[in-house]
Amino acid sequence: MPGTKSKPNLRPQRWRQAARRRGVLWAVVGGLGLFVAWQVISNPLPTTKAQSLAGLAPDITLTTQQGEYRLSEQKGETVALFFAFVG
Repeated sequence: MPGTKSKPNLRPQRWRQAARRRGVLWAVVGGLGLFVAWQVISNPLPTTKAQSLAGLAPDITLTTQQGEYRLSEQKGETVALFFAFVG
């Protein structure tokens, strides 16, 4: 038709803008990942209260029907002590 103007093709321009946005997004995600990895590596995990008190347990000797039970003989093992009053 004579006298009508055709619209410019905006697809390549939109594709470039979308690609630029994706590039910025990946750069931000990658930078955030590097920051988190650096924080994890540079800061050791704090010890729990149980771990910090583990060396403070006194040596306890209990008399059982099978013989004596010494807490010092259980070094390196997980021990649960239950004290109950029956009476």
